[in-house]
Amino acid sequence: MRRSLKKRQNGIIVIMLAVLALFAVLFTRSLALREERAELQRKLADLEAEYETETERTAELEEKRAYMSTIDYIEEIAREKLGLVFKNEVIFREEDEDSKQDN
Repeated sequence: MRRSLKKRQNGIIVIMLAVLALFAVLFTRSLALREERAELQRKLADLEAEYETETERTAELEEKRAYMSTIDYIEEIAREKLGLVFKNEVIFREEDEDSKQDN
């Protein structure tokens, strides 16, 4: 009878140790998963911010593309880059300090 009681106690101790080991493994895995989740949330926030920035940039580029197809843009480039003017248009230019001294 004592031997049977001793076996039962040993069995209970083994089961308790196994359960404690299982809890220890689950707890450490839970901590690792929480850290991984926090890292993934940080990455998600970064990606959302980057997406917002790129969306704004896309809108700006779309506006610029629309402007570049207007007559105003074509006239601006013709004036600035090519030096073209309309017929009967008078252009006033400032004199440089160097050209004033030459006279």
